[in-house]
Amino acid sequence: MKQRDVNIDYGPHADQQMIDQSLLAEEVDVILRRLQVSEAERDRIQTESVGQFGNAIFETERKLRLTASMFGKVIKRRPYTSCHNMVKECLKPSSFWSEATDYGIAKEKVAIGIFERIKSLHVQDSGFWIDLQYGFLGASPDGIVLSEDSMIEVKCIYSASKLELKKHTLDEVIDIMKSKICLERHDDQIRLKRTHNYYYQIQGQLNIARKSKCYFIVYINDAIDLFVEEIERDAKLWEEKMCPLLVQFYKECICPEIIMDNIGKGRRCNDPPFISEAITLQEEKKRKISKVINPVIVNSADKESIQILRHVVVPFELTSVFQKIAENNTSENIECCGILAGRLENNKLKISHMIVPKQTGTSDSCTASHEEEILLYQEQHDLITIGWIHTHPTQTAFLSSVDLHTHCSYQLLIPEAIAIVCAPKYKQIEYFNLTPTNGMTVISKCKKSGFHPHPSEPPLFKSADHVRIENDATLEVIDLRMLE
Repeated sequence: MKQRDVNIDYGPHADQQMIDQSLLAEEVDVILRRLQVSEAERDRIQTESVGQFGNAIFETERKLRLTASMFGKVIKRRPYTSCHNMVKECLKPSSFWSEATDYGIAKEKVAIGIFERIKSLHVQDSGFWIDLQYGFLGASPDGIVLSEDSMIEVKCIYSASKLELKKHTLDEVIDIMKSKICLERHDDQIRLKRTHNYYYQIQGQLNIARKSKCYFIVYINDAIDLFVEEIERDAKLWEEKMCPLLVQFYKECICPEIIMDNIGKGRRCNDPPFISEAITLQEEKKRKISKVINPVIVNSADKESIQILRHVVVPFELTSVFQKIAENNTSENIECCGILAGRLENNKLKISHMIVPKQTGTSDSCTASHEEEILLYQEQHDLITIGWIHTHPTQTAFLSSVDLHTHCSYQLLIPEAIAIVCAPKYKQIEYFNLTPTNGMTVISKCKKSGFHPHPSEPPLFKSADHVRIENDATLEVIDLRMLE
Protein backbone atom coordinates (compact mmCIF):
# COMPACT_ATOMS: atom_id res chain seq x y z
CA MET A 1 0.00 0.00 0.00
CA LYS A 2 1.29 3.45 -0.91
CA GLN A 3 2.55 5.57 1.98
CA ARG A 4 0.29 8.54 2.65
CA ASP A 5 -0.34 11.13 5.31
CA VAL A 6 -2.83 10.39 8.06
CA ASN A 7 -5.68 12.75 8.79
CA ILE A 8 -6.80 12.25 12.38
CA ASP A 9 -10.37 13.14 11.39
CA TYR A 10 -10.45 10.42 8.75
CA GLY A 11 -13.02 12.17 6.62
CA PRO A 12 -13.99 9.19 4.41
CA HIS A 13 -14.85 7.16 7.51
CA ALA A 14 -16.07 9.93 9.80
CA ASP A 15 -19.71 8.81 9.68
CA GLN A 16 -19.05 5.07 9.89
CA GLN A 17 -19.26 3.12 13.14
CA MET A 18 -17.70 0.01 11.58
CA ILE A 19 -15.49 -0.44 8.54
CA ASP A 20 -14.21 -3.44 6.62
CA GLN A 21 -11.56 -5.27 8.66
CA SER A 22 -9.06 -5.38 5.80
CA LEU A 23 -9.40 -1.64 5.26
CA LEU A 24 -9.12 -1.10 9.01
CA ALA A 25 -5.87 -3.09 9.07
CA GLU A 26 -4.48 -0.91 6.27
CA GLU A 27 -5.44 2.29 8.10
CA VAL A 28 -3.82 0.97 11.30
CA ASP A 29 -0.64 0.24 9.38
CA VAL A 30 -0.62 3.81 8.02
CA ILE A 31 -0.85 5.22 11.54
CA LEU A 32 1.94 2.97 12.86
CA ARG A 33 4.28 3.90 10.01
CA ARG A 34 3.53 7.59 10.31
CA LEU A 35 4.37 7.62 14.03
CA GLN A 36 7.69 5.79 13.61
CA VAL A 37 10.76 8.04 13.89
CA SER A 38 14.49 7.74 13.38
CA GLU A 39 16.96 8.38 16.18
CA ALA A 40 17.78 11.79 14.72
CA GLU A 41 14.09 12.70 14.51
CA ARG A 42 13.55 11.46 18.06
CA ASP A 43 16.37 13.67 19.36
CA ARG A 44 15.11 16.70 17.42
CA ILE A 45 11.55 16.32 18.73
CA GLN A 46 12.83 15.86 22.28
CA THR A 47 14.89 19.04 22.06
CA GLU A 48 12.20 21.14 20.39
CA SER A 49 9.42 20.00 22.76
CA VAL A 50 11.17 21.13 25.96
CA GLY A 51 8.68 22.96 28.14
CA GLN A 52 6.10 20.24 27.54
CA PHE A 53 2.55 21.51 28.16
CA GLY A 54 2.11 24.74 26.24
CA ASN A 55 4.77 23.74 23.70
CA ALA A 56 3.07 23.24 20.30
CA ILE A 57 5.46 20.49 19.21
CA PHE A 58 4.96 18.64 22.49
CA GLU A 59 1.18 18.81 22.14
CA THR A 60 1.28 17.66 18.51
CA GLU A 61 3.66 14.74 19.00
CA ARG A 62 1.87 13.28 22.03
CA LYS A 63 -1.61 13.65 20.52
CA LEU A 64 -1.90 10.21 18.91
CA ARG A 65 0.55 8.35 21.13
CA LEU A 66 0.11 6.22 24.22
CA THR A 67 2.15 8.00 26.90
CA ALA A 68 3.91 6.68 30.00
CA SER A 69 1.43 8.19 32.45
CA MET A 70 -1.17 5.74 31.07
CA PHE A 71 1.05 2.64 31.04
CA GLY A 72 0.10 1.47 34.54
CA LYS A 73 -3.63 1.69 33.82
CA VAL A 74 -3.29 -0.26 30.58
CA ILE A 75 -1.09 -2.96 32.11
CA LYS A 76 -3.33 -3.42 35.18
CA ARG A 77 -6.58 -3.33 33.20
CA ARG A 78 -8.65 -6.40 33.97
CA PRO A 79 -9.28 -8.59 30.92
CA TYR A 80 -13.04 -7.96 31.09
CA THR A 81 -12.86 -4.18 31.52
CA SER A 82 -14.00 -2.29 28.42
CA CYS A 83 -11.28 -0.20 26.79
CA HIS A 84 -13.64 2.76 26.26
CA ASN A 85 -12.68 4.89 29.28
CA MET A 86 -8.94 4.38 28.80
CA VAL A 87 -9.08 5.12 25.09
CA LYS A 88 -11.11 8.24 25.79
CA GLU A 89 -8.56 9.35 28.40
CA CYS A 90 -5.75 8.84 25.87
CA LEU A 91 -7.31 10.52 22.84
CA LYS A 92 -9.77 13.00 24.31
CA PRO A 93 -8.55 13.84 27.82
CA SER A 94 -10.82 16.11 29.82
CA SER A 95 -9.38 19.27 31.33
CA PHE A 96 -9.09 18.67 35.05
CA TRP A 97 -7.84 21.14 37.61
CA SER A 98 -7.75 20.92 41.38
CA GLU A 99 -5.84 22.15 44.41
CA ALA A 100 -3.65 19.06 44.06
CA THR A 101 -2.81 20.07 40.47
CA ASP A 102 -1.92 23.59 41.53
CA TYR A 103 0.22 22.20 44.35
CA GLY A 104 2.11 19.88 42.01
CA ILE A 105 2.91 22.69 39.58
CA ALA A 106 3.92 25.12 42.33
CA LYS A 107 6.16 22.68 44.20
CA GLU A 108 7.84 20.75 41.37
CA LYS A 109 10.56 23.36 40.88
CA VAL A 110 11.01 23.57 44.66
CA ALA A 111 11.54 19.80 44.81
CA ILE A 112 14.01 19.85 41.90
CA GLY A 113 15.98 22.67 43.55
CA ILE A 114 16.28 20.70 46.79
CA PHE A 115 17.31 17.60 44.83
CA GLU A 116 20.03 19.48 42.94
CA ARG A 117 21.39 20.86 46.19
CA ILE A 118 21.51 17.59 48.15
CA LYS A 119 22.81 15.51 45.22
CA SER A 120 25.11 18.14 43.68
CA LEU A 121 23.62 17.43 40.27
CA HIS A 122 22.21 19.66 37.55
CA VAL A 123 18.79 18.84 36.12
CA GLN A 124 17.98 19.86 32.56
CA ASP A 125 14.42 20.27 31.31
CA SER A 126 13.14 17.36 29.23
CA GLY A 127 10.94 17.29 26.17
CA PHE A 128 8.90 14.47 24.65
CA TRP A 129 10.67 11.15 23.97
CA ILE A 130 9.43 8.70 21.33
CA ASP A 131 10.27 5.00 21.44
CA LEU A 132 12.50 3.95 18.56
CA GLN A 133 10.99 0.47 18.24
CA TYR A 134 7.34 1.38 18.87
CA GLY A 135 6.83 4.91 17.58
CA PHE A 136 3.34 5.11 19.09
CA LEU A 137 4.74 5.02 22.65
CA GLY A 138 6.01 8.22 24.24
CA ALA A 139 7.25 9.63 27.54
CA SER A 140 8.00 12.98 29.12
CA PRO A 141 10.10 12.74 32.31
CA ASP A 142 10.36 15.79 34.53
CA GLY A 143 14.04 16.28 33.83
CA ILE A 144 17.31 14.82 32.55
CA VAL A 145 20.66 14.52 34.39
CA LEU A 146 23.13 14.59 31.51
CA SER A 147 26.22 13.95 33.63
CA GLU A 148 24.86 10.54 34.63
CA ASP A 149 22.63 9.69 31.67
CA SER A 150 19.74 9.52 34.11
CA MET A 151 16.36 11.20 34.54
CA ILE A 152 14.07 12.40 37.30
CA GLU A 153 10.36 12.04 38.04
CA VAL A 154 8.79 14.28 40.68
CA LYS A 155 5.58 13.72 42.62
CA CYS A 156 4.29 16.41 44.98
CA ILE A 157 1.66 14.78 47.19
CA TYR A 158 -0.94 17.36 48.15
CA SER A 159 -3.09 15.02 50.26
CA ALA A 160 -0.10 14.17 52.48
CA SER A 161 0.80 17.86 52.86
CA LYS A 162 -2.57 18.45 54.58
CA LEU A 163 -2.08 15.82 57.29
CA GLU A 164 -1.81 16.85 60.93
CA LEU A 165 1.52 15.32 61.92
CA LYS A 166 3.42 15.09 65.18
CA LYS A 167 6.86 13.93 64.05
CA HIS A 168 6.83 15.30 60.49
CA THR A 169 8.53 12.21 59.06
CA LEU A 170 7.84 10.13 55.98
CA ASP A 171 7.34 7.08 58.20
CA GLU A 172 4.50 8.88 59.96
CA VAL A 173 2.91 9.79 56.62
CA ILE A 174 3.05 6.14 55.46
CA ASP A 175 1.54 4.95 58.76
CA ILE A 176 -1.39 7.32 58.33
CA MET A 177 -2.03 7.03 54.60
CA LYS A 178 -1.20 3.31 54.18
CA SER A 179 -2.62 2.18 50.81
CA LYS A 180 -3.41 5.74 49.77
CA ILE A 181 0.21 6.71 49.15
CA CYS A 182 2.58 5.47 46.46
CA LEU A 183 5.31 4.50 48.96
CA GLU A 184 5.83 1.34 50.98
CA ARG A 185 8.27 -0.22 53.43
CA HIS A 186 10.36 -3.04 51.97
CA ASP A 187 13.28 -4.70 53.78
CA ASP A 188 13.37 -1.83 56.30
CA GLN A 189 13.59 0.71 53.47
CA ILE A 190 11.03 3.06 52.00
CA ARG A 191 10.50 2.69 48.27
CA LEU A 192 7.98 3.27 45.47
CA LYS A 193 5.44 0.44 45.33
CA ARG A 194 6.38 -1.89 42.48
CA THR A 195 2.72 -2.33 41.52
CA HIS A 196 1.92 1.39 41.50
CA ASN A 197 1.14 3.21 38.27
CA TYR A 198 4.11 5.51 38.93
CA TYR A 199 6.48 2.52 38.75
CA TYR A 200 5.19 1.51 35.32
CA GLN A 201 5.38 5.16 34.26
CA ILE A 202 9.03 5.36 35.31
CA GLN A 203 10.00 2.07 33.65
CA GLY A 204 8.32 3.28 30.48
CA GLN A 205 10.25 6.55 30.62
CA LEU A 206 13.56 4.80 31.26
CA ASN A 207 13.18 2.32 28.44
CA ILE A 208 11.83 4.80 25.90
CA ALA A 209 14.48 7.42 26.64
CA ARG A 210 17.13 4.68 27.09
CA LYS A 211 18.32 6.08 30.41
CA SER A 212 20.08 3.92 32.99
CA LYS A 213 18.21 5.09 36.08
CA CYS A 214 15.59 7.44 37.40
CA TYR A 215 15.67 9.54 40.55
CA PHE A 216 12.13 9.20 41.88
CA ILE A 217 11.49 12.28 43.99
CA VAL A 218 8.60 12.73 46.43
CA TYR A 219 7.93 16.16 47.91
CA ILE A 220 5.30 16.57 50.63
CA ASN A 221 6.17 19.89 52.27
CA ASP A 222 9.15 21.80 53.59
CA ALA A 223 8.81 20.21 57.05
CA ILE A 224 9.37 16.66 55.74
CA ASP A 225 12.66 15.60 54.18
CA LEU A 226 12.62 15.14 50.41
CA PHE A 227 12.38 11.46 49.47
CA VAL A 228 14.67 10.26 46.68
CA GLU A 229 14.91 6.71 45.36
CA GLU A 230 17.19 5.56 42.55
CA ILE A 231 15.24 3.20 40.28
CA GLU A 232 17.18 1.30 37.62
CA ARG A 233 15.88 0.46 34.17
CA ASP A 234 14.30 -3.00 34.05
CA ALA A 235 14.61 -4.15 30.43
CA LYS A 236 13.11 -7.56 31.18
CA LEU A 237 9.94 -6.08 32.70
CA TRP A 238 9.63 -3.75 29.72
CA GLU A 239 10.17 -6.34 27.01
CA GLU A 240 8.34 -9.32 28.52
CA LYS A 241 5.42 -7.77 30.39
CA MET A 242 4.87 -4.14 29.47
CA CYS A 243 5.44 -3.99 25.71
CA PRO A 244 3.18 -6.90 24.73
CA LEU A 245 0.23 -5.37 26.60
CA LEU A 246 0.91 -1.80 25.46
CA VAL A 247 1.36 -2.81 21.80
CA GLN A 248 -1.83 -4.88 21.83
CA PHE A 249 -3.83 -2.09 23.47
CA TYR A 250 -2.59 0.53 21.04
CA LYS A 251 -3.06 -1.51 17.87
CA GLU A 252 -6.43 -3.04 18.77
CA CYS A 253 -8.06 -0.35 20.94
CA ILE A 254 -6.56 3.08 20.23
CA CYS A 255 -5.86 2.80 16.49
CA PRO A 256 -9.40 1.74 15.52
CA GLU A 257 -10.81 4.63 17.54
CA ILE A 258 -8.48 7.12 15.82
CA ILE A 259 -9.88 5.86 12.53
CA MET A 260 -13.58 5.61 13.39
CA ASP A 261 -13.87 8.39 16.02
CA ASN A 262 -16.85 6.77 17.75
CA ILE A 263 -16.24 8.81 20.89
CA GLY A 264 -16.30 12.04 18.88
CA LYS A 265 -19.68 10.99 17.51
CA GLY A 266 -21.08 10.39 20.99
CA ARG A 267 -20.74 6.61 20.83
CA ARG A 268 -18.69 4.12 22.80
CA CYS A 269 -15.53 2.93 21.11
CA ASN A 270 -15.51 -0.68 19.95
CA ASP A 271 -13.99 -3.34 22.19
CA PRO A 272 -11.75 -5.68 20.17
CA PRO A 273 -12.42 -9.44 20.30
CA PHE A 274 -9.91 -10.14 23.08
CA ILE A 275 -11.86 -7.78 25.35
CA SER A 276 -15.43 -8.42 24.18
CA GLU A 277 -14.97 -12.17 24.61
CA ALA A 278 -13.63 -11.67 28.15
CA ILE A 279 -16.60 -9.41 28.95
CA THR A 280 -19.02 -12.09 27.75
CA LEU A 281 -17.35 -14.70 29.97
CA GLN A 282 -17.44 -12.34 32.97
CA GLU A 283 -21.13 -11.57 32.45
CA GLU A 284 -21.89 -15.28 32.37
CA LYS A 285 -19.92 -15.68 35.60
CA LYS A 286 -21.94 -12.88 37.20
CA ARG A 287 -25.21 -14.48 36.09
CA LYS A 288 -24.19 -17.68 37.83
CA ILE A 289 -23.21 -15.78 40.97
CA SER A 290 -26.49 -13.83 40.99
CA LYS A 291 -28.37 -17.13 41.15
CA VAL A 292 -26.49 -17.87 44.34
CA ILE A 293 -26.83 -14.37 45.83
CA ASN A 294 -30.58 -13.95 45.28
CA PRO A 295 -32.52 -14.96 48.41
CA VAL A 296 -34.88 -17.90 48.62
CA ILE A 297 -38.58 -17.03 48.24
CA VAL A 298 -41.05 -19.19 50.16
CA ASN A 299 -44.72 -18.97 50.99
CA SER A 300 -45.71 -18.43 54.61
CA ALA A 301 -48.81 -19.84 56.24
CA ASP A 302 -50.81 -16.70 55.41
CA LYS A 303 -49.72 -17.06 51.75
CA GLU A 304 -47.60 -13.90 51.72
CA SER A 305 -44.21 -14.20 50.09
CA ILE A 306 -41.31 -13.81 52.51
CA GLN A 307 -37.57 -13.71 51.94
CA ILE A 308 -35.04 -15.90 53.65
CA LEU A 309 -32.05 -13.56 53.71
CA ARG A 310 -28.49 -14.66 54.06
CA HIS A 311 -26.54 -13.29 57.02
CA VAL A 312 -24.54 -10.09 56.52
CA VAL A 313 -21.30 -10.22 58.50
CA VAL A 314 -20.16 -6.82 59.82
CA PRO A 315 -16.67 -6.39 61.34
CA PHE A 316 -16.92 -5.29 64.97
CA GLU A 317 -14.62 -2.30 64.42
CA LEU A 318 -16.50 -0.95 61.39
CA THR A 319 -18.76 1.60 63.10
CA SER A 320 -16.08 2.97 65.44
CA VAL A 321 -13.61 3.32 62.55
CA PHE A 322 -16.22 5.09 60.45
CA GLN A 323 -17.19 7.51 63.22
CA LYS A 324 -13.51 8.37 63.63
CA ILE A 325 -13.27 9.08 59.90
CA ALA A 326 -16.43 11.22 60.11
CA GLU A 327 -15.25 13.10 63.20
CA ASN A 328 -14.35 16.34 61.43
CA ASN A 329 -17.65 16.39 59.57
CA THR A 330 -19.57 15.59 62.74
CA SER A 331 -17.94 18.47 64.61
CA GLU A 332 -19.14 20.80 61.83
CA ASN A 333 -22.65 19.27 61.80
CA ILE A 334 -22.14 17.69 58.35
CA GLU A 335 -23.15 14.16 57.42
CA CYS A 336 -20.59 11.67 56.11
CA CYS A 337 -21.18 8.48 54.14
CA GLY A 338 -19.37 5.33 53.07
CA ILE A 339 -19.99 2.27 50.91
CA LEU A 340 -19.89 -1.24 52.42
CA ALA A 341 -18.47 -3.88 50.10
CA GLY A 342 -17.38 -7.48 50.35
CA ARG A 343 -17.94 -10.98 48.99
CA LEU A 344 -20.24 -13.96 49.28
CA GLU A 345 -18.45 -16.64 51.30
CA ASN A 346 -19.97 -19.82 52.74
CA ASN A 347 -23.48 -18.53 52.06
CA LYS A 348 -22.80 -15.33 54.02
CA LEU A 349 -22.32 -11.80 52.70
CA LYS A 350 -19.14 -10.65 54.43
CA ILE A 351 -18.33 -6.95 54.55
CA SER A 352 -14.56 -6.62 54.22
CA HIS A 353 -14.13 -3.12 52.74
CA MET A 354 -15.46 0.30 53.63
CA ILE A 355 -15.04 2.78 50.76
CA VAL A 356 -15.34 6.46 51.67
CA PRO A 357 -16.07 8.34 48.41
CA LYS A 358 -15.47 11.95 47.55
CA GLN A 359 -18.64 13.65 48.75
CA THR A 360 -20.51 16.78 49.72
CA GLY A 361 -22.70 17.06 52.78
CA THR A 362 -25.08 19.17 54.83
CA SER A 363 -26.56 18.80 58.29
CA ASP A 364 -29.18 16.36 57.00
CA SER A 365 -27.77 14.85 53.79
CA CYS A 366 -24.62 13.64 52.06
CA THR A 367 -24.04 12.99 48.36
CA ALA A 368 -21.25 10.86 46.90
CA SER A 369 -19.42 12.11 43.82
CA HIS A 370 -16.93 10.56 41.38
CA GLU A 371 -18.86 7.29 41.63
CA GLU A 372 -16.75 5.84 38.82
CA GLU A 373 -13.86 5.65 41.32
CA ILE A 374 -15.96 3.46 43.62
CA LEU A 375 -17.01 1.17 40.79
CA LEU A 376 -13.45 0.90 39.47
CA TYR A 377 -12.07 -0.06 42.89
CA GLN A 378 -14.79 -2.67 43.43
CA GLU A 379 -14.26 -4.12 39.96
CA GLN A 380 -10.50 -4.32 40.46
CA HIS A 381 -10.94 -6.18 43.76
CA ASP A 382 -13.98 -8.34 42.86
CA LEU A 383 -16.20 -6.71 45.49
CA ILE A 384 -19.98 -6.48 45.56
CA THR A 385 -21.89 -3.67 47.30
CA ILE A 386 -23.57 -4.94 50.48
CA GLY A 387 -24.83 -1.63 51.84
CA TRP A 388 -23.88 1.80 53.05
CA ILE A 389 -23.21 3.72 56.24
CA HIS A 390 -23.77 7.36 57.17
CA THR A 391 -23.96 9.68 60.15
CA HIS A 392 -26.72 11.79 61.65
CA PRO A 393 -24.65 14.42 63.48
CA THR A 394 -27.50 15.97 65.47
CA GLN A 395 -30.43 13.59 64.99
CA THR A 396 -31.31 10.11 66.19
CA ALA A 397 -30.69 6.98 64.12
CA PHE A 398 -33.49 6.43 61.59
CA LEU A 399 -33.99 6.47 57.81
CA SER A 400 -35.22 9.80 56.44
CA SER A 401 -37.26 9.95 53.25
CA VAL A 402 -34.07 10.68 51.31
CA ASP A 403 -32.34 7.76 53.06
CA LEU A 404 -35.23 5.46 52.13
CA HIS A 405 -34.82 6.28 48.45
CA THR A 406 -31.04 5.91 48.67
CA HIS A 407 -31.30 2.54 50.32
CA CYS A 408 -34.00 1.30 47.98
CA SER A 409 -31.49 1.40 45.10
CA TYR A 410 -29.09 -0.76 47.13
CA GLN A 411 -31.78 -3.25 48.16
CA LEU A 412 -33.04 -3.57 44.59
CA LEU A 413 -29.57 -4.78 43.62
CA ILE A 414 -29.18 -7.17 46.54
CA PRO A 415 -32.06 -7.84 48.97
CA GLU A 416 -29.71 -8.32 51.94
CA ALA A 417 -28.30 -4.77 51.58
CA ILE A 418 -28.13 -2.89 54.89
CA ALA A 419 -28.08 0.76 55.90
CA ILE A 420 -26.07 1.60 59.02
CA VAL A 421 -26.89 4.91 60.71
CA CYS A 422 -24.55 6.35 63.36
CA ALA A 423 -26.00 9.07 65.62
CA PRO A 424 -23.03 10.13 67.79
CA LYS A 425 -24.96 12.80 69.72
CA TYR A 426 -27.37 10.14 71.01
CA LYS A 427 -24.75 7.35 71.00
CA GLN A 428 -26.93 5.28 68.70
CA ILE A 429 -25.91 2.83 65.99
CA GLU A 430 -28.69 1.11 64.07
CA TYR A 431 -28.77 -1.41 61.22
CA PHE A 432 -31.76 -1.07 58.89
CA ASN A 433 -33.30 -2.50 55.75
CA LEU A 434 -36.59 -1.75 53.97
CA THR A 435 -39.50 -4.08 54.66
CA PRO A 436 -39.74 -6.38 51.62
CA THR A 437 -43.47 -6.01 51.05
CA ASN A 438 -44.44 -2.48 52.06
CA GLY A 439 -41.15 -0.55 52.14
CA MET A 440 -39.73 -1.74 48.83
CA THR A 441 -43.10 -1.44 47.09
CA VAL A 442 -43.87 2.09 48.28
CA ILE A 443 -40.38 3.55 47.83
CA SER A 444 -39.64 1.94 44.46
CA LYS A 445 -42.88 3.41 43.09
CA CYS A 446 -42.42 6.87 44.65
CA LYS A 447 -41.25 9.43 42.07
CA LYS A 448 -40.66 12.34 44.48
CA SER A 449 -37.23 13.62 45.40
CA GLY A 450 -35.80 15.54 48.31
CA PHE A 451 -37.43 15.39 51.73
CA HIS A 452 -41.11 14.45 51.52
CA PRO A 453 -43.64 12.46 53.60
CA HIS A 454 -44.37 8.76 53.22
CA PRO A 455 -47.05 6.73 54.99
CA SER A 456 -45.67 5.45 58.29
CA GLU A 457 -47.93 2.39 58.58
CA PRO A 458 -47.27 -0.34 57.82
CA PRO A 459 -43.57 0.35 58.57
CA LEU A 460 -41.33 1.13 55.58
CA PHE A 461 -38.11 0.03 57.31
CA LYS A 462 -37.07 -2.17 60.21
CA SER A 463 -34.03 -3.38 62.09
CA ALA A 464 -31.94 -5.66 59.91
CA ASP A 465 -32.13 -8.88 61.92
CA HIS A 466 -29.96 -10.76 59.42
CA VAL A 467 -26.86 -8.79 60.52
CA ARG A 468 -24.15 -10.63 62.44
CA ILE A 469 -21.31 -8.69 64.06
CA GLU A 470 -18.05 -10.61 64.27
CA ASN A 471 -15.04 -9.59 66.36
CA ASP A 472 -12.46 -11.32 64.18
CA ALA A 473 -13.79 -10.12 60.82
CA THR A 474 -11.20 -7.96 59.07
CA LEU A 475 -11.85 -4.53 57.57
CA GLU A 476 -9.97 -2.50 54.97
CA VAL A 477 -10.74 1.21 54.66
CA ILE A 478 -10.34 2.98 51.33
CA ASP A 479 -10.71 6.73 51.66
CA LEU A 480 -11.06 8.01 48.10
CA ARG A 481 -11.12 11.59 49.40
CA MET A 482 -7.38 11.26 49.97
CA LEU A 483 -6.46 9.89 46.55
CA GLU A 484 -3.38 11.54 45.02
